[in-house]
Amino acid sequence: METADTKKFKQYLAEFENTVIIPGLRKKVFGKELVITTRQGRLHKTPFGQMIGLEFEYEEIAAIDYYGLLKKSSGFYRHASETSQKAIRAHVIHFPSIKIEHISDLHEKLVAGFPTFKKHLISLRGFV
Repeated sequence: METADTKKFKQYLAEFENTVIIPGLRKKVFGKELVITTRQGRLHKTPFGQMIGLEFEYEEIAAIDYYGLLKKSSGFYRHASETSQKAIRAHVIHFPSIKIEHISDLHEKLVAGFPTFKKHLISLRGFV
């Protein structure tokens, strides 16, 4: 059973990916091209991985690095299944590199909740 905090976290995560990450990818605001594996990492089987999820909806080949967990786009998985490659070049956004300034430029409404979201993400990952 999900708690109110868990629901709030998942809701913020979905809104964050849809209103900050995806527009940031389209505008090339942050991230860089890297070759990443098509396999899932060990973190996907942990509670952290279950909370973050495996995939986000985006038509291009991209991924978000949430403190070591790579959440890949639907376009990444589509390309991986079409080409059967073990590794693919993708545009990767490292979550720790996202600044408040990026968020305020892309979706100002999410700025207030970002520090709490980031703190919760770090504690879920087990760094605190």
